[in-house]
Formats: sequence, structure tokens, C-alpha cells
Amino acid sequence: MERDGAFTRRLAQYCAEARLEDIPIQVRERAKYIILDGLGCGLFGAGLPWSKILTRTVASFSTGGSSLAWGTSLRLPPDHAVLLNGSFVQGFELDDYHREGGLHEGANVLPAALACADLAGAVSGADLLTAIVVGFEVGPRVGQCVGAAHILERGWHGGSVVGTLAAAAAGGRVLRLTPSEMVHAFGIAATQSSGLMAAQFGAMVKRMHHGRSSQSGFYAAALARNGYTGIERVFEERYGGFCTTFTGSSDDFDLCKLTDGLGTRYETERIAIKPYACNGSIHSSLDAIRALRERRPFASEEVRGVTVRCTRATLEHVGWRYQPSSMTAAQMNLSFGIAAMIEHGDAFVDQYTEENIRSPRLLDLAQRVSVVNEPAFDALGPRHRHHVELTVEFLDGSRETETVIAALGSPARPLPNDRIADKFDRLARAVLGPEQAEALKERVLHLEEIEDARTLGHLLRGSVSL
Repeated sequence: MERDGAFTRRLAQYCAEARLEDIPIQVRERAKYIILDGLGCGLFGAGLPWSKILTRTVASFSTGGSSLAWGTSLRLPPDHAVLLNGSFVQGFELDDYHREGGLHEGANVLPAALACADLAGAVSGADLLTAIVVGFEVGPRVGQCVGAAHILERGWHGGSVVGTLAAAAAGGRVLRLTPSEMVHAFGIAATQSSGLMAAQFGAMVKRMHHGRSSQSGFYAAALARNGYTGIERVFEERYGGFCTTFTGSSDDFDLCKLTDGLGTRYETERIAIKPYACNGSIHSSLDAIRALRERRPFASEEVRGVTVRCTRATLEHVGWRYQPSSMTAAQMNLSFGIAAMIEHGDAFVDQYTEENIRSPRLLDLAQRVSVVNEPAFDALGPRHRHHVELTVEFLDGSRETETVIAALGSPARPLPNDRIADKFDRLARAVLGPEQAEALKERVLHLEEIEDARTLGHLLRGSVSL
């Protein structure tokens, strides 16, 4: 193992020295639509019941500050705003994901980057876009280094574990950290990494995991800027290092993946945008139901049972027996997602309601879903993490099977930009109003032309009340 910190330093150097002109135009465009999607998710998330509990609690500690809690009129110290905004983005399982990296990029990167812009003073839109791309590049590489699917199987919430590094990278770039300072930012961020995946079974705290990791990344960047030091060889250290600790091994990780293709191959282009309001591991099965229905229209009354063959990571993450304990549990459960898709023909915000998640009809349908591991899919590697083979058995004894390797919205089947914009409109307009939502969209899609990125904050002020 390299113990001199070369991988940590190389990653830090990239973050500190990245320039917008070196980032290909198509990557910049993709990043702007990911930003748009994240802001839409955050605005919608601000009005959710669990978000309001968090907001009231945080606001009771401190009010008055430079940073906005998105969708509200509340201004707070930037670290408090980061916690809230990251939690809002992840608030309804609508936000992006990176399959191999195992994290939600927008929830980690955007709140930290925008809060650091408030901290820094005037930051150009070009610099903010550069910083966000830097964060989008770091997070997935860290996830792939430690094997995101494997740490998920061990019970860690991968996105909140690796997301601290993504947030620190983006925030550090906004604050113009030197390469040496960025090394320390990584060392401060990594030691704050956490997140227990048992939160998925019904706890509101699952919504807060990425807000907390974004906040940790913000703290890391701000502290490193002021000379606070962190673990300098945080990825390489054998005892208590990031990689050894989260993999529980001395060698079950690949440090080369931290820097492989850095600056030439862009992970930003492999960030998936969700068309459904549920965990990304469920999406392939929902696509399979939709494809089967196109081939053979059917109603829920005709279904005897559904069998999903999937990877072990998918089975452990979303394949457990559904119990209607909370909205979190419903959105993290494969059987309920399939039931909603069969019954309602979609699985977006209108289908995930308090009434539906406890509907006897949907509960009965969810109990007819069996989820089993297919070792052959595991053997195909991390890029097949969401590979499924779904079979519907009908009451007349017939069967229909559909295989989906990559879900709609994934890099192999990207969601078109107009659909991403439509999703933003649907989520943001209820909070901002049509004119303000349109102005925010235009500002984001021309981000590199803005002189002062803090003007985004004015357009994120919304009507959500506490």
C-alpha cells in the first residue's frame, strides 16, 4: 500500500487547481441540469413534515445569518443552512444518485458549495460551477475506491460516508484552498463520516444523513481555510484510515480509483437523475413493470405474484419485507414500489402519500412480491448493481418476464434535459411560483455567466412556512 499520501495529495491538487475552461462543455451542461434537479428536490423537500421539524429545531438554536434555508424566508448561519438544505434535497428520495459511487451528489455538494460562497463573499458563477463539478468528481471516486456496494452491505449509508469528501472538495474549491489545505480538508471531512443504514426502516433521521455529511464537508473546508489540520494521509493510513476502517480490511479497496481518469474521464456524466420518488435500487424494477405493461396491459387484480431476481446489494438495501411504518420505509422498499407502480402506473410524489403507504390494497399487493438474490448478477460487477430480472405471474397461470440492466435516468438511459426541466418545474413552482421558478431555472442553466453566485440565494427564497 502507498503510505506516503500520494493519492490524497493528487486528489487535493486536482480540486484546488481545477479550471472551468478545462472542463468539457458537455460536462458543464450536464452539471447544470444536475444542479437544477437538486435545487428542485430541495425546494420540494423544504415543505415536508419531517423537514419542518428539523427546521424548527435548528432555527431554535440560532437565527440570523448569511445563508438561506431553501424554500423558506429563514436566514441562518451557513453551517445550519447546509444541514437543512442537504436534508431537504434528500427529503423525498427524488434526488440524483451515482450507482457505483453510492452517493447522492446534489444533497452533499450543492448545500456546501453555496454556503461556502456565502462565507467567501462574491464568487462568480463560473467558479461555483467549477467547484460543483469538482465535488461531483471526488464523491464517486471515493465511493468506488472503497466499494460502495460492499460498505452498503456492511450497514453503512454509503452516501453519507463518502459524501463528506465530496462536500469538502466543492466547498474547498469555492474557498480557494491550496492543495495543502485541501489535504487537510479531506482529513477533517473523512473523520466525520458516518450514517447507519438501519435508518431506512422508518426513521426520519435517514433524511438528515446527507445534510449532515454536507455540513461536515462545509466545516472541513472552512476549518482548513483557517489553518486547522486533519489526517494528512487519510486514504492511505492503515490504522484508522478512511479506507481500512470503512471496508474493515487492509486491502479490500483500490486507491488507484481515487485518481484514475481525473480531469479526463468525468464521473459527472454518470450521475443518474430520478424519474421516481424512491430509492434508486428500485427503479429498474419499476421500469420492468412499465415495459411489461406496454407489452401486455394488466390490472393488479390479475396478478398472482411478482418475483424479482437482483444483486445482493439490492436485496439487502431494498428487498426486505414491507411494513407500513413510515414514508421512509415505503420509499426505501422494493415491494411497495412495485405495488404502487402496478396499482397507479407511476411512483412519483402523487403515489407516495400517507394514505397509499398504508392502503390495504397496496399492502396486499406488496406481500405478493418476492425478492431473491441472483449471484450471476453480482458476478457482473458494480455497474450491474441495479440489474434485475422481474417476472409477473398471472392468475391464469401465464408469466411475463422483463430484464432491466440499467434504469431510466441512469447513464446508459439518461433522462432527457427537457424531462429534467419539467421535473424541476413540477417540484419548484408550488414553492416559488411560476415566474420565480423560471427565473431560477434560467439562472442555473446560464450559471457560468453570473458575476455573483450569491444571487441564486435570492431566487431560492420561497413560501414554505414553519
